[in-house]
Amino acid sequence: MRTTHVTGGYDIEPPLPPESAAVTPYGPGVPEAPPYGCDLVLRYDESGSAARLVARRGETYGLLGQVRAAVARFPGHSFTGALHCADRTTGDGWQIAVAGRRVALLRF
Repeated sequence: MRTTHVTGGYDIEPPLPPESAAVTPYGPGVPEAPPYGCDLVLRYDESGSAARLVARRGETYGLLGQVRAAVARFPGHSFTGALHCADRTTGDGWQIAVAGRRVALLRF
């Protein structure tokens, strides 16, 4: 099985209030394996609001659909940033970029 090394993340504006972030599959205490959780996790700022969405760990797969689902789950919030991905076997690279609510896969 191939694995992907992932870095980067998405800033969330406005940040998700704690009560909204707590009932998502993206919380730090949610198991990683679907159907309960996924490979993405929220990071919280000093106020307790979720201000960033990042890969839970550096090795993962199937992120494009997970990023689309996360953006769709939070209407009224925009996401900015990219996950930088590299296949550990082939070295192929790509990004999953988000600007506002648009998700794009960029290969290089």
